[in-house]
Amino acid sequence: MLDTLIMAPSTDEQVLDTCRAVETNCLSMLDAARQDDWERVARLQAVNDALIADVRSAGDATLSAARRREQLGILRRIVIIDGEIRRLREPWQRGLDRLLAAGRRPVVPGRTARP
Repeated sequence: MLDTLIMAPSTDEQVLDTCRAVETNCLSMLDAARQDDWERVARLQAVNDALIADVRSAGDATLSAARRREQLGILRRIVIIDGEIRRLREPWQRGLDRLLAAGRRPVVPGRTARP
């Protein structure tokens, strides 16, 4: 089955199927991360790397507007899942984010930032 997923997609539907497979795999990665199974996360990431390379090699210039919107929806969900995995992997970073956010000043459009 993995062989059929790793072949470069050639049609719009195959590109989207591959994107869906990446999303499904990301959900499995999140499940593994929640179980603190980082070896499984790494194995699943290796599969995703191959799938993503295939999507990139196929390009997305042929996708219709509707299919492009669907692909972007899938990509948005993948980014959200990835963020959750990163938070689980690097919990110390939340404290750093809060610390850095506390020192930020709001940016006013049209004004240059001062040190």
